[in-house]
Amino acid sequence: MRGNPKYNCPEERILANIKINSNTGCWEWTGALKGKDRLKQYGHLTIGSRSKGTRKTVSAHRYSYKIYKGNIPDNMDVCHKCDNPKCVNPEHLFIGTRQDNVNDRESKGRNKTPHLTGDNHPSRKLTYEIVKVIRSSKESSTEISKRYGVCSSLIRAIRRGEYWKPPLPGTEGETRNLPECAKCKIRDCQKCIID
Repeated sequence: MRGNPKYNCPEERILANIKINSNTGCWEWTGALKGKDRLKQYGHLTIGSRSKGTRKTVSAHRYSYKIYKGNIPDNMDVCHKCDNPKCVNPEHLFIGTRQDNVNDRESKGRNKTPHLTGDNHPSRKLTYEIVKVIRSSKESSTEISKRYGVCSSLIRAIRRGEYWKPPLPGTEGETRNLPECAKCKIRDCQKCIID
């Protein structure tokens, strides 16, 4: 037999793919997970019929909400009260806008991007010290961009204050202990290393 076993009802399909966490009450999805790396936390399943053209993949928590609580309005998210992405317990789910979901994430300190900005970003080409030099330089944006291997529009945006905003007071210099370049006296200079 191909595919999933036949279930008598959608609720049975959900219950066949969960493990109840006795500490939290979360119904943790044990079926397929979708995404990459840390995002590979949300359950998903395929529903519908291939022959009828209704086959599609859906998020397990959205499917659970629809089955147990009702339809999900257009352009609305199904959010987790419990902050467990694998949870499909309908009592732990609520409807909200995308902004509600973002605000919920922010208020609970689950936004992982702030520590990956500026000097802390793993693929950065500039540092705060270089940005200070860029802002005070009389050279053209084109000349500076060639020196640091970035586009001139980024240099202009930095000069306008749109990117590389100053670090919070008391945090500058704490991000990395980088060596100072012997040629230009800028910490972690990428230009002189290349030359």
